[in-house]
Amino acid sequence: MSRKRGVKHAGAAWVAALAGAWVVVAACRTMQGGVASAPAGVAESAPAPLATVPEPSIRVGILPGVARASIGADSGVVVHGRAPSETAVRIRALPRATFLSSASGRLRLLETGDELELASVSPAVRAEILQADATPYRGLLEVRPAEAGTLTVVNVVSLEDYLRGVVPNELSPEAFPKIEALKAQAVAARTYALSHLGDYSSKGYDVCATPSCQVYRGQSSEHPLTDRAVEETKGIVATWRGRGRRPSRRRPR
Repeated sequence: MSRKRGVKHAGAAWVAALAGAWVVVAACRTMQGGVASAPAGVAESAPAPLATVPEPSIRVGILPGVARASIGADSGVVVHGRAPSETAVRIRALPRATFLSSASGRLRLLETGDELELASVSPAVRAEILQADATPYRGLLEVRPAEAGTLTVVNVVSLEDYLRGVVPNELSPEAFPKIEALKAQAVAARTYALSHLGDYSSKGYDVCATPSCQVYRGQSSEHPLTDRAVEETKGIVATWRGRGRRPSRRRPR
């Protein structure tokens, strides 16, 4: 089933989409290890593991190759990061986390001065939503060094929550409020995502957030009608003659 920017024959697409179902479990990498002490004056969270994302999950490159990224939540954030040559994971509880690319090709956490090889950020209160440069995203955010002295922010999110931020951008529920067509688009978007896991593994994520993959705008673009379409097609993908295209590339590590 090839990807389309819209659905012209909603009924036919929906029938084809119902032909088969398969769900690929995508692993969400979390950092583990001990906890290094925080610098004086820096709040430190309890030494608990990083929050996880329900499976199946997907990694979306939401801010690739940027010079700076600011991540926050209403009650603050918790940053897990591994410093160079350390086996322990540093945990920092902060009102907000601002990341820059350091001269050594690593990350610098501006609020604390920590230099990190990789960082994962979760909201201090699990029920809250993270914001990356003022755009809200469900799940967790990972920050990693990128090429040419930049950094990339990756949204690690459950597959179904990812679709909630994709479907309204691929087929507008306001311009075309037809539930069966939106269900077909949800199936198409789910099929595309699962078939392209690992396409950007060299950059640390599965899919991009632009029209080169599927347009994804996080929680900011969610709509009740497309949420319903995603929920009512949960786990369903399109197949051809009993088969669906399954990802062949390894997930990013």
